[in-house]
Amino acid sequence: ASVMVTGTKLKTIQMAIYDYMGFFGMEWGPLTASATFAIIPILLVFTFLGKQLVSGLPAGAVKG
Repeated sequence: ASVMVTGTKLKTIQMAIYDYMGFFGMEWGPLTASATFAIIPILLVFTFLGKQLVSGLPAGAVKG
């Protein structure tokens, strides 16, 4: 996927995090900070919509 993206503004957060892993080592500070910012929206969605997500799982599994 990184071959198809030419501009830095078009990168996803996962591709930007991968850029912190260099040939000679990893830049742990920016890597950890960007991974934390990538996780925050997922945690917020699950925190506020967790009950609806969990209650919808059995409803979708019922056949008929």
